[in-house]
Amino acid sequence: MLLNIEKIKRLWDKLLHQEATPHQIALGFCLGLFVSFLPIPPFQTITALLLAFLCRSNKVACLIGLHVHLFLFPVVPFVFLVEYKIGYRILDWHHHPHVDPTRMTIMYILQKGWPLLKAMLLGSCILGIPSSVLSYPLVRRAAVHWQESRRKVGNPDSTPPIT
Repeated sequence: MLLNIEKIKRLWDKLLHQEATPHQIALGFCLGLFVSFLPIPPFQTITALLLAFLCRSNKVACLIGLHVHLFLFPVVPFVFLVEYKIGYRILDWHHHPHVDPTRMTIMYILQKGWPLLKAMLLGSCILGIPSSVLSYPLVRRAAVHWQESRRKVGNPDSTPPIT
């Protein structure tokens, strides 16, 4: 957990020195947060950065969003289990693979196959989309406030106009 705090601090310091609009920062954060819910741990970072690039959002804010989720929910296997249970209930399956919450790793998910992954992907979207949408105005407002405070102190490292 300490590792994630240090990572977030380093990324935050980088973000403070970047030129980006509040929209780019908030969108980047939201994309990272959404990807952090997906049950693809080895591919989350590359997926988040690819989405940030395609959406022209801030990549550093995207990485912060990706790591904030891990900081807030340090029990990733539990989150995967909740995603599976949500997806399973929505799909209304009568037979489903037995899931051992203590073994929720990427190899375990792959061994259980497509039914488990499909339920987890659905559950991750149901948790990730609202989380991302709700965080956008909060992050955008924080970015606007931060940029306005930098302008007031006359920081020579000025930020771009607020849009």
